[in-house]
Amino acid sequence: MADILPSQNPKMDHMSVGECYQKQTESDLSLIKSRCNYPSPPQRNSIAFWQLILGLDNWQIKTIRISEMQVIDDHYGDIPGHEFVGVTIDNAIRCATIYHTRSIFEDDIIHELLHVRFQDWTEEEVVNSTNKLQKLDNPKSYIAELKPIYTFK
Repeated sequence: MADILPSQNPKMDHMSVGECYQKQTESDLSLIKSRCNYPSPPQRNSIAFWQLILGLDNWQIKTIRISEMQVIDDHYGDIPGHEFVGVTIDNAIRCATIYHTRSIFEDDIIHELLHVRFQDWTEEEVVNSTNKLQKLDNPKSYIAELKPIYTFK
């Protein structure tokens, strides 16, 4: 499991690949706003599409590219330098930030936005739904059939 090194950003808690981390305060989120990489046009279009499909159109979704040296893998002796895509979630202000060490693709966007939409899901549920959604002609009908929607506070 790869993690972000907390020493690289003292305000960012330890985060594992494929898991989401809920931000506790808006002030923590404001610390990263200056480093935010707004998505490229193709990514922006994909994020907007999947936000609409997943009912997250009232959320702000950001992306931040980080260095592989900020990521460690605890399965290999905590050695830095690993690929990472993960999301932080702030329900209070309806903002999610996708952190990544490489270019992100549509499957990454679907996967991370599923974490935002269905915050009580296991990683296995997110992976299975990501794979299924990529293959469907009408993903909105599949989403409608899923278990009850997470209620945002």
